[in-house]
This record gives sequence, structure tokens and C-alpha cells, in this order.
Amino acid sequence: MIRKLANLIAQDLRLTFRSGHIYVILAIAAIILILVFALPAEVNTEAKEYFVDASETGIFEQALASLGAEPSLILPSETDLQTALAESQRALGVIFRGSLDAPEFEIIVQGNISDENIHLLEKTLDTLIQSLRGTYQPVEADITLLNENIEPIPLNKNMIPIFMSFEVILLGFLIGAVLIFQSKQEGTLRSYRVSPGGTLIFILSKVILYDVISLIYGLVVALIAFGPAPNYLQLSLLILASSTLMTLMGLAIAVFFTNISEWFFAGATLLIVSMLPVLSYAMPVFSPAFITWIPTYGIIFGFRDVLFGMGSAATLNQTFLTLGLSLLIGFAFSYLAVDKRLMKAGL
Repeated sequence: MIRKLANLIAQDLRLTFRSGHIYVILAIAAIILILVFALPAEVNTEAKEYFVDASETGIFEQALASLGAEPSLILPSETDLQTALAESQRALGVIFRGSLDAPEFEIIVQGNISDENIHLLEKTLDTLIQSLRGTYQPVEADITLLNENIEPIPLNKNMIPIFMSFEVILLGFLIGAVLIFQSKQEGTLRSYRVSPGGTLIFILSKVILYDVISLIYGLVVALIAFGPAPNYLQLSLLILASSTLMTLMGLAIAVFFTNISEWFFAGATLLIVSMLPVLSYAMPVFSPAFITWIPTYGIIFGFRDVLFGMGSAATLNQTFLTLGLSLLIGFAFSYLAVDKRLMKAGL
């Protein structure tokens, strides 16, 4: 069995290189490393806020000074404010007129500043006026900090979990399916069907091949980008489990089509669905149930937790448990599909 498996793995490896898709994986690895070394670790997106107290009492300026505002941000006139804004790419100007009983604020926006920041400034000014009047009533709330000792994720490394997940999907799901169609076209699959290899060896050869390629790819990228910081045992297990699951899914779906043209619509649809959790990764507040149930959701966040040391042991255990159950279901479905549709049906 081992000899048959080794021979089939060698054959699949030749087909993989011959198809040229392996070079796509190398290109993705190059892109990741370019991003790591070319992009800055952080980008300063804060907008300066300048203030002018145009009231007769000067109470607003006094309040700002008592709160510890930088003197350079409190300007003596509206002319100085316009000059400061003109010299800034992104800044906000606030002019206070009127009195505490009838306050008037004018906010001047310089550059591209989000509405959220402007609304936050408006709320802050309203709170400040209420405090000066003595009418402000603070709202008590319990605050729970999650991962409070974790450093912010650097900008140049933030997308690495997505690229790693995409690589697992591309190798196991896409290239595995293409390999089946290529085998059909070149006649190697017909030859295998009359050999004593069997369904299990056929599946294991693809799984082992793409597991090894994924593992080498993931560990090399992680070592270059993160050094010795990540837990490489957890990372290796996550790569192997993820690659195996996506390879099984790719094989199970591909056997229902005779060529890549027929497969393309279904394959592209499943790839798009598989990458939907990227939305939740980019916007953590957007995690509806229909996205969290997609297997790649746990994969993407699992890579993030392992690479950046963010996840608790319970969270990682839950991720591995979910992947384990998915692997059992995926293997059963893949074995039945390959055995019934590929090994015994006509080509």
C-alpha cells in the first residue's frame, strides 16, 4: 500500500507542476512577503483638532486648558484656524460662539475624515457643555476587555491569516479539482481505475501531497514574517487540518463534473462562499450566524489567533474540535463521492 501511495503521490506532484498552478501559490507567498516588508507597521490616521473660542467670556478656552488640551491646538483667532487647517492634510477646526446657555459650534473639516469621527467630536462637545453647566450625568457601564494584554496587529501583517486561508483553499479545493480533470484528459485516471490502487489511496495521495505543500508554504511564510513567536505546533496542526478539509471538499465536488467548464460555476460559487468570513475578519462586528457556520470562518480566525497569540486555549480547542468534526463528515462524503462517481462510473 505504501508503495502504491508513494507512486500516486509522485504522479500527482508531476501533474500539479505541469498544470502551472503551483506557481500561483509561489506568487501568493511572494506577495505576502512583499507586503510584510514594504508596508509600514502602522499608519497614523488621526486628525488634529484645532479650537477657537470666539465667545466673549472665553469659558470654552478655559475648559479646554483645564482638561489638558495642548496649547498649540487652542488658537487665538479664526484667521489662525484657517491657516492651520490649510497647512494640514487631515484636521478638524472647532469654533465656539455664544454662551453656555446658548452655545453655537462650527466644525470645519479639512481632508477626508469619516462621519464617525465627526459625530464623536459632536458628542464630546455636547458632553463638555453639559459638564460646564453642571447638568451632565455620566452613564455607568461595566467594561470587559478581551485580550487586554495583546498588542495591536501591525498593518503589514494583518492580512497574512487571509492569505494563508486563501492558499489552503486554492491548493486543496481548486488545484485538487483541476488535477482530477487533468487526469481524465490525459487518461491517467482511466489507467488507475483498472489498477488495484483503490479509493482510499486515491484520496490519501491528494490529501498528503497538498498537506505537505501547504505545511511547507505556511511554516516558511510564518517563520519569515513572525520569527519564533507563534506556536508552530498549533500552526502546523491548523494548516494540516484546514488543507485536508478543503482537499476533501474539492474532490467531493469535482467528481460530479466531467470537465472544468462544467465545474467552474459551482466551484467559483463555493470559493466565494468560502471567502465570505473575510468580511467578518475585516469588520469583526459583522459576524452573522450564516457566516460563522462556514468552515473557513474558524480557519481564518484560527490563523489569526495562532499567529498573533490572541486566542485563548478554549477558543483554539473549539476551533480544532469543529475542524475535527468537519473532517469526519468531509472524509465520509468525499470517499462515497469518489468511490461511486469516479471509481465505478464512466468517465
